[in-house]
Formats: sequence, structure tokens, C-alpha cells
Amino acid sequence: MTTNQFIYEGSNLFYRKSGTGPSVLLLHGFGEDGSVFDSIIDGLQQHASFLIPDLPGSGKSDLLKSSPFTIDSLAHAMKAILDREQVSSCVILGHSMGGYIALAMAELFPGLLKGMGLIHSTAYADSKERLQKREQAIAFIDSKGAGAFLQMSLPGLFSSDFRKTHPETIQTLIESGKSFSKEALIAYYRAMIQRPDRTHVLKNVRYPVLLVMGDQDELIPANDLLLQSTLLQKPFVHQIAAAGHMSMLETPVELKTILRNYVLAVTAES
Repeated sequence: MTTNQFIYEGSNLFYRKSGTGPSVLLLHGFGEDGSVFDSIIDGLQQHASFLIPDLPGSGKSDLLKSSPFTIDSLAHAMKAILDREQVSSCVILGHSMGGYIALAMAELFPGLLKGMGLIHSTAYADSKERLQKREQAIAFIDSKGAGAFLQMSLPGLFSSDFRKTHPETIQTLIESGKSFSKEALIAYYRAMIQRPDRTHVLKNVRYPVLLVMGDQDELIPANDLLLQSTLLQKPFVHQIAAAGHMSMLETPVELKTILRNYVLAVTAES
């Protein structure tokens, strides 16, 4: 695995590259960095060349200095990585907030994608209830800080069984979250609040789209994704019984198999 960094609009962007073959951009979610995928990358490198960024404001990447900070501006930053690697066609897989960025890229750069995966993510805009919860989270982060917020919120992303049996995995994620600034987390929440409904993207794309859902995911209900799967021309739908919102850590072997089979199917078709 190689590490790379470059300056994009005055901010340092960091990403890793691993494997050979067709290009796959792998986007992490809120309160994480690219290392959250480490448990599933082994065994996938022989099937594709993975580009694994730290999103701006996460890990080793700077928060974008350009204004406004939106899901679309994050999509443009990720496109800059692909341009730097001279990638003109790829599969984009996004976890949670990373899925929102993948959907934005599918809309902004329609000729770029030959496949897209939403891993515990959704094309729906936030509901009124969800918007209210995000505003409450912003107030908490502003008052108590990023570390305190992640310590409180991250355990709820896992299934109740996983919380009981693997507290050390959750604690490791919490510890890694201490590097976040409150400015970055608030910027992410504002970007997610402002993002539009993108179900029209799912209706319009002709390439295969992967939807991965967890039966015990309290953040992205499985029923929402099952409804969205009916919009797709070529759906690849996988429901993981034992997973909450974090299958890459809860059920890595199963998620790895799902991703391998999907990438192989897309590359065989293209």
C-alpha cells in the first residue's frame, strides 16, 4: 500500500492506494478516516486498485478552506484525487456520509462511474426528525467538543450484541476520533443537512448499484434501502443480519465477500 498527498485548493489531501486492476474509490463516513476499511482491504487488492482517501477534515487530510463546504465540494475534492491518478472510469463505494458523496459524484460526473455502492447510506434527504437531531448534535459538539461527542455517539452505530462482545473495537474507533476538530464535525453536519434528495440519481443510472444494509442499523433503516432498490435498473442488494451501521468492523468477512463479488460483476460487465 502506498501513501500519497497533494495540495487541493490550498488544503492537503491524503489518500492511500492498494492493489491492481480496475479503479475503486472507497469513501469513509462521518467520524472515521480511511483506516476504517483496513479490515476488509486484505483479500480485495488482487481484484481492483483501491484509492482510499481521508476525507477533508478527517485523518491526515485538512479541512477544505474553500467556501461553501458542502457534499458537492467534497465530491469535487474526491474527483481531484481521481484526476491526479489519471482515472477516467471507476467504481465508487461509500459508507454512510461517503455514500452521499458518491451520489453527488454520480450526478456531477455522470460519465465517470461504472458502478456505485451505498454501504449503510441513502439517497434520501434528511427527514424533519433527522434534521432536528443534527442541529442538536451541532450544539453538543460546539459546547462539549468533538471527542466528547464521538465518545457518546459512536457506540450507537453498532449492534447491541457487538457492543457487548467487542467493546475494544469501539473504543479504538473512539480513540482515533480524538484527532477530529469540532470545526470539521460541524462542517460535516452542515453539509449533510443541506444535501438534496438524490433518488433521481438512482432512477437514472444504468450501471449496477450495490446497496448494503444492516438489520440492526438504527441510523439507516433497512426498509428505506429496500424501497430505494426498486428504483434501480440493476440492483445488487445485500442485507446483513448481524450488522448495525458499521459492517466493515462488525462483519468484515461478509462485507468483504459482498464487495468482491460486486466489483467482479461490474468489471466483467464493463
